[in-house]
Amino acid sequence: LAQEAISEAERERRTLLEERTRIARELHDVVAHHMSVITVQADTAVYRLPDVPPDVREEFTSIAATARASLSEMRRLLGVLRNEETRG
Repeated sequence: LAQEAISEAERERRTLLEERTRIARELHDVVAHHMSVITVQADTAVYRLPDVPPDVREEFTSIAATARASLSEMRRLLGVLRNEETRG
């Protein structure tokens, strides 16, 4: 009975680790890619749209900065998920 409880706990731990790995992979593959695209598009908008008013330029700059900050935070979170996976 004790062995069954240990085996069940081990299965639950593995399931949790697999789910964390899946989430980390999904965040990296999909969300990080989209955030990178947003950054590039916002950074290059003023070159593609040369007649943009200054306040709109500032808005594009803000969008790009926010996207970069989000990417940095996502990388930090992915690092946490990966560290827990290797410790698990």
